[in-house]
Parts: sequence; C-alpha cells; structure tokens
Amino acid sequence: MPLAKVYSRFQRLFLGALLVFAGLLLLLGAASIPFLYESSTIKYRFGLDKTLLRVAQVLGVCAGYLLLIQLIFSARLKSFDRVFSLNRCLRLHRFNGLVIGILCLLHAILILVTEGLSAISLNIENWPELMGACLVLSILTIVFISWWRQSLGLAYHRWRLLHRTGTPLAVVALTVHILYVNDTFQYGFPRTLIFSVIGCYVLLYTWVQIKRFFSKGKPYEVVSISTVGHEAHCIELRARKNQHLDYIPGQFAFISLTSPHVSKEEHPFTISSTPSRAPNLQFTIRSCGDWTDTISRLRRKDKAFVGGPFGNFGHLRFPESREFILVAGGIGITPMLSMLRFMADVNDDRKITLIWSNRTRKHIVYPDEFSELEERLAGLSIMHVLTREPEYDGEKGRLDEAKFERLLSGCSKQSTVFTCGPPDMMKDTYWALRRIGFPRRSIIMERFSL
Repeated sequence: MPLAKVYSRFQRLFLGALLVFAGLLLLLGAASIPFLYESSTIKYRFGLDKTLLRVAQVLGVCAGYLLLIQLIFSARLKSFDRVFSLNRCLRLHRFNGLVIGILCLLHAILILVTEGLSAISLNIENWPELMGACLVLSILTIVFISWWRQSLGLAYHRWRLLHRTGTPLAVVALTVHILYVNDTFQYGFPRTLIFSVIGCYVLLYTWVQIKRFFSKGKPYEVVSISTVGHEAHCIELRARKNQHLDYIPGQFAFISLTSPHVSKEEHPFTISSTPSRAPNLQFTIRSCGDWTDTISRLRRKDKAFVGGPFGNFGHLRFPESREFILVAGGIGITPMLSMLRFMADVNDDRKITLIWSNRTRKHIVYPDEFSELEERLAGLSIMHVLTREPEYDGEKGRLDEAKFERLLSGCSKQSTVFTCGPPDMMKDTYWALRRIGFPRRSIIMERFSL
C-alpha cells in the first residue's frame, strides 16, 4: 500500500513557524483597530476611564478573533495535521476556548467598571450591549461544559451536538454585537474588514459542514472481530469500494460504524495494522466505558466509515535516528504495534527498546505476536512492567525515574523516544526521562482528547 505524505522535521518547523507568525500578526492587527479607529464612546473619555474602556475593546476584539479561528483548529485540515498534527490542533482548540472565556469575562468586567450597570439595563436602546452580555454568558457556558464535560456526566455525542450548535450561534451574535455596539465598525475599512472576515468564516464553515455531510470517510465493512487481551478487541475492516486509506505506522483515524448493535457516533482510534501488509485496517480497542463497551457486539458485514489518517506520531518521521525507545501504557501500545509490524516487514535492523506497562499479564494484548516480533527484529528488546500483579517475577510497580534509569542503562540518550498511554503516565514518563538526561526534542508523545 502507498504511504501517506510525510513532512520532514525541517518542513514542519518552518511551516509551523510561518503559520504561527501569520496568526500573531493578524492578532496584532485586530488588537490595533480600537487605536486606529477610535469610537465615539472612547473619544470623549479621559484618564483612567478612557484607558480601561480601550483595554476592554482590545480584549473584546482579540476574543472575537480567537473565536473565529477556532474553526481552523477543529476543521481537520490535512495541511495543519501534517504540520502540527490534529491532536495538537484539538488541544490548542481546547486551550484557546479557555483563553476566549477569560478575555470575554475581563471585557465584560471592564465595561461594567467604566459604564456601570446602565450598560446592560433592560432598555431597547441597549440591545447591542444586552446581546453582548448574553454572548459572554453563552461563551462562558460553552467553555465550562467543554472543560468539565466528564465531571458533569455529559455524553460525548450530546456535548458535540451542543458545541456544534452553540458555537455558530455565538459567532452570529458576535458579528451583530461588533457591528452595532459602537461606531468603530459601522463605516469605512473596519466595516469592510469585518464583512470580509465573516465571509471567509462562513465559506470555511460551509465547506466543513458539506464535507462532514457528504464525506463521512472511506467506506469499509467489518471482516472480523476478535478478542486479543483482557477486555480488548481487534476490529478488522475491508474497503468496500477499493478506496484504501493511505497511512503511515502510528497514525490514527476516525471511525463511525453503521450497525444495529453500536451507535453511529464517530471516535478516534490508532490504526494498529501496518501499511506493509494486506490493505485491511485493524483497530485494537479496549472496553473502558460507554461506546467502547459495545464493540464486542459488532458482526461481520457491519458497515463502517474511516476518516483520516491523522497524526505525526511514527518512526518514519525520524529516518536519521539509529535507536528508538518505545514506552507504552496499556492499550497505548497500538501505535507502536503498527510501527513494530512495519519494521519487521522491512527488516529494520535498528536498536529498539520497548518498555510496556500493564496492570496484569492478562492485560497484555497480542502476547504471542510480540514474542514473534522479538524474534524477527534482532534489535528489539521488550521489557514488561506490571503494576497490579505482586507475584510477577519481573519489573513491578509504576514507571518512575529509578526504573527508567535501570531499564535504559544500555540505551543512548540520543535515542528517539515514543510514549503513549494514560495522560498521567505520559506526564510522569516525560519528566522522568528529562531528569535522567533525555533531551526534550527527542521525546515524542501521542496524546489527544475530545
């Protein structure tokens, strides 16, 4: 199978720096508008009131700019994925939402400090200000629910529906509020600018919605589903229309299934198969609540759509590296399984050290295949660490600095390190590796959440 396009490290750094610079330049331009095109509400103010009101307008304009570019981070643009990786874009989308909420709150507070409660009095003449107040409350609500969805017990598909409905409405309210709350955007260049920006947003939003509606992904069907470990299943999919997915080892894709036994909502999973073998795709999924608990109910011939691939996690992006260290936690082994399968098929002779933490021996997926991979790959050494099996003769307990110091004593500090697993485990792994001498740039982590 052909492999997906891969950017070199230099290309990613160069294009990433270029895009960040362009984004910051646009943000600076947006922040300058209240200075270059002073509204009448500021022109006749003096002293501290004028300063606070101007700061409030700058914060509001910046919040509006950041709200509009949220669509870029969540649109699953392949160009952005190749540069930043989609999981980083989604994390930035999440963090950016928090920043927007803070800016909106500060904007509202400064307006109330300078204007008093009269700014939001229930008077028809104050409708732009009242719309702004409702907009701030709406954005704060969206941010709160997005950050604490799991604590609130809100199912992912319900949250996604609320999010995808609430955000466009917030953009509409933002546009009306900006146009009518003062005279800055009512004439000349600012008005042309706001209509141009909103026009671009509408075009991108329409394109994203059309793409989601008509292009759910490449059509596949379930060939088999098998148990590969404790509460872990492997779904094997075959292309229905000879439209195969071109990917590289370590990438992930979005799956939506059409089956009477499983809900249709889409979910991201790492592709555990390798492009060096048959064109069928494999996804190894552990039951961990809600949707994943229903995976075992799938049947052969059930239909599936696969969108992607996405992600920059994978050894093919580091052809110059002569040694790899893989650190996996539980089912976080799946991208590394794809990498190891590929390396075995192409007779990769580089040194590979796999440290794999699981709760017990029964939680180890594909135990026979990993033994076979260790035989096929002369440079591969697998070290199992079990956290909840006291009678185990090997390494026990959580991974920490002392364990890494001991287990990696024969490895070069210039190795490329890949780590994937639970968030706390990856955080602890990162800092433990840094403390024993591994440079930051050599530690690659696969983490994303929706």
